[in-house]
Amino acid sequence: CASAERAAARAAEAERASAEEAASAATCAACGGTCGANSEDAFQLLDGRVLHVSCFKCSKCGATPVANGGTLQMPLLRSKVEALLRGEY
Repeated sequence: CASAERAAARAAEAERASAEEAASAATCAACGGTCGANSEDAFQLLDGRVLHVSCFKCSKCGATPVANGGTLQMPLLRSKVEALLRGEY
């Protein structure tokens, strides 16, 4: 039925817009700054927290992680983020 298809399309569009709005309103867990929806300088953890890559740096040497093809790979990432938020990374 055409009306059911239109309703499904409207629902999908509303869901997409809602997801984009949530992503664009994300704030960095470290600095509290805004992380854009398509920001190259931010990443999102599975628990939903978002961080700027530039905020995720070693307090001793200043090194930041390097993205590999749009993916940030780091052993023990979650525990390092926890340490960062405690001011111990």
